[in-house]
Amino acid sequence: MSEGNFTGGHLIVAAVAGAVLGAGIALLLAPKSGKETREWLAKYLQESKDIARRLPEALKQASSAAEATLAKTLADAKASPADKIQTIPNQ
Repeated sequence: MSEGNFTGGHLIVAAVAGAVLGAGIALLLAPKSGKETREWLAKYLQESKDIARRLPEALKQASSAAEATLAKTLADAKASPADKIQTIPNQ
């Protein structure tokens, strides 16, 4: 294969080959048994599902809090200078 004939197909083949080789090496060098690895993976996937289930509600709450903060900031910015002076305590 000459340098000028490298295509996207070659890149895909190289990426897949690298992934397979990396996975094989990882399995050979893994510090845990296959059963332990499968148990860990199942637990990790379950925790990930739980987090994914809670994510929409957490995003909704964060969005509401950000909206409230923005509304307050805009209201404060729109206040006239006289209003701001009145809120400064006398010292």
